[in-house]
Amino acid sequence: MKRELLVGLILAATTATACTGFYVGREVTENGATLLGRTSDGDWPGYGIRVVVTNANGHAFVCTPNLASNEMGEFPAAGATRSGFIVTGTVSARTNPQAALLDPFVDPESGGVGEENLIGGILRNCGNCRETLDFLAEQIARHGHDHGEIYMFADQDEAWYFEVYTGHRWAAVKMPADRIAVFGNEFNLREFSTNDTTSARWAPALFDDIELPRNPDGSFDLRTAYGLPYSEFAHFRTWFGHYWFDREWADAHPYTDAVICPFFFRPSTETKLAIADVLACMRTRGEGVYMPDGEALRTCTRPIAVASSLTCHVLELRHDLPPAYAATLWFSPCHAEHAPFLPLNAAITAVASDFTREHYVPNQYHRRSASDEFRRLAALAEFKRYTFDANTNYVSMSEYFADPVRRFWEKREAEWYLRAREEQERTAADGDVERLTGWAIGEQLRALADARRIHDRLIWYIGVVDRQACRGSWGRREYFLPERPFDPEED
Repeated sequence: MKRELLVGLILAATTATACTGFYVGREVTENGATLLGRTSDGDWPGYGIRVVVTNANGHAFVCTPNLASNEMGEFPAAGATRSGFIVTGTVSARTNPQAALLDPFVDPESGGVGEENLIGGILRNCGNCRETLDFLAEQIARHGHDHGEIYMFADQDEAWYFEVYTGHRWAAVKMPADRIAVFGNEFNLREFSTNDTTSARWAPALFDDIELPRNPDGSFDLRTAYGLPYSEFAHFRTWFGHYWFDREWADAHPYTDAVICPFFFRPSTETKLAIADVLACMRTRGEGVYMPDGEALRTCTRPIAVASSLTCHVLELRHDLPPAYAATLWFSPCHAEHAPFLPLNAAITAVASDFTREHYVPNQYHRRSASDEFRRLAALAEFKRYTFDANTNYVSMSEYFADPVRRFWEKREAEWYLRAREEQERTAADGDVERLTGWAIGEQLRALADARRIHDRLIWYIGVVDRQACRGSWGRREYFLPERPFDPEED
């Protein structure tokens, strides 16, 4: 890609402040698909999320770019292409100052590249993992990277994990098909081997002028050499991924900032994983988990699910379909805890206008923006997470407000999961892409109508049912729970 095209995508770049990455190999999923995912939050939650369908340089894809009106860079975040290829970025990670001095990052204003534009460049120029590895290597060597970063991508043959440590230093490994990974904002390659160039790639300068710790088997500990010490902010989410998917290991290794978590690991359940299992982990705030000092998780800096998430998505790549229909972007139009993940197959030719509409004024409500409609429902569902009893003890309110909304969307997602399979397989057989597009748009509009209806119904519930249950008087505090939880299914 020409320098002017890539650098032209850079506006006023701002890095997402926290992300959690997910990988599920094809051998541990119930339908044999590869899954990549990410939750991301940042400093500008007043802007909504949109989806676009596009075709550039012969590469057709769906992706979730930032809003051009927010002047913060393109930030495509994730994409699924008709070549049977998926890519997600990015999970930022911090490099230790000593390593950064050896090879400084390159500011975007000086031509440096990063999460703001590289995902868009990949989607416009690459159709598989090997092309992506070459593209990233060439772009980073030519322009320099602007901060520590992690990328993931997969095609129907393989999946790769890519860490950027400094301006021009990086390393990448082929991800095992029989493992999964969940990680926060931290580097993870503690056992990097250069023995097999078919499953590992690295920048030429990776080993220059730096002492790389070696493991007994001769592999390199890149995490220790280039990363910062573990911190609760990021490392707790990495540990929590094990807690969620491998409880036996987590119980044997209680969380501390020093606990070393295996990067790729096997889930403990004998039942193979589905998309719903990843979505459930994305939606958790770690309820029921306690830190070693006995304090509840609310003292933790950053759980996986937060209301400031900018974009949440899971990319599904099937290996039993032709490439044109194999890749699907499951995206949430706002933070995902109380919003749906809608399926968008890469073969579709359009998206409902409310889902692709841009914001032009930040921090204002836009009724024709699907992101705003889902966001206001999610905010209302989270209106009362807890209250206090007369002794100022916490009383959870989730089962009355938030849980019914989440369960409604989980039920709808289960329906989409089965129907999306059927529609993709039918389209692969007869090539009727417009039918697939029509189904996708129909479900987008149906979900949007449900979000508006449930929001209005929940306002009534809060104003009438919950209000009637509330009693109080000056000098003392009492709270009586509603007689029944909110029901999103009611008309």
